[in-house]
Amino acid sequence: MSTRIAFMGEDRWVKHLATQMNRRFDSVSCTSHPVGWERRTTLSALWHLLTSAVIVRVGFPPPAAVYVEYDADTFAERTGARESLKRVLFRTGVGRALRRLVVFFRIGLPIDWAHEITSRLRPSRCDVYYWIGTDVMRTLEAAEAGTLPERSRTRITEAVNLAVAPHLVVELASAGISAESVPFPAGALDIPRDVPPLPARMTVISYVPDTRQEFYGLPALLEAAETLPEILFRFFRGAGEGVPDVPDNVEFLGYVDDMHEVYAESSVVVRLVEHDGDSSVIAEGLLYARPVVYSFEVPHAHYVPFGDAGELVRVLSALLDQHRAGGIPPNETGREWALQEYDADRRLSRLLEMLLSCREQSSASRRAQ
Repeated sequence: MSTRIAFMGEDRWVKHLATQMNRRFDSVSCTSHPVGWERRTTLSALWHLLTSAVIVRVGFPPPAAVYVEYDADTFAERTGARESLKRVLFRTGVGRALRRLVVFFRIGLPIDWAHEITSRLRPSRCDVYYWIGTDVMRTLEAAEAGTLPERSRTRITEAVNLAVAPHLVVELASAGISAESVPFPAGALDIPRDVPPLPARMTVISYVPDTRQEFYGLPALLEAAETLPEILFRFFRGAGEGVPDVPDNVEFLGYVDDMHEVYAESSVVVRLVEHDGDSSVIAEGLLYARPVVYSFEVPHAHYVPFGDAGELVRVLSALLDQHRAGGIPPNETGREWALQEYDADRRLSRLLEMLLSCREQSSASRRAQ
């Protein structure tokens, strides 16, 4: 009989894990329950949470429900019938209660309640928290601010905790949460068959969305671009909205559907991010045999602390010297390491091993009682 596993949390990741598990292993039957706009009904979640032997929360920390009353002045520039209705409706007690309900549902409280209720109805079930990055940051912030409910802290510490990267294990330990590193089994990495040649002009690429420019290190990147005008800097995902005085050697590519050409035309991949999990950009940079600069330590990559423009300039200057002297050598050792490290089947098998082990431990604990 197959083991029933329910993945709940961040939309695309829970779908990915459930789909890949069902596709590769006959020993499990997996369902996914997204939190957010694509979530299923709470009733469906309740049923699967009740009937599954293992529940895995993916990137879904305890919701911190902070409600702020509607302020019409904040949205004064908005016009139309919908906004006019809001201004009238949210002045009433019924309207404010409705808005509170909608806001709470948006942050995943219904499925969080379902998780807690079913854990009481089925204490033999194994609960797993699979930490992927931002969920760690939010939980630590809540713990430091004193807004992490004690019942949530207890639930976490009593569950099995897995994290996608070693630095997340260290961060969780600082809050008294013991976790084991189990890398995320991504299945859609861009792996070139042959390593493309480096471009004639040294080119640095980095992921910088418009919505979180500082979080993804844009100030340090722009400082490096101004210091090293010989290097072309290309930023993908964002269009550079709100960035004044963009240097001539900087390009904002916006959203790129197929990244192959961007990686192929790069010399160096940089990811200076304030907080991270198991980055696919780092994986693909190594798989393309490019030198990689990262704000976390990984094998075969250059470490630069987040926001340290001086160290970034130093590393890029050294690579520029290599470029001038005949070309930056391909990061072949990094590529070979990445081909092994990011193997999706191996990572998926490792995750399944941990989940089935969790179930076996729960069964042994019940027999001992």
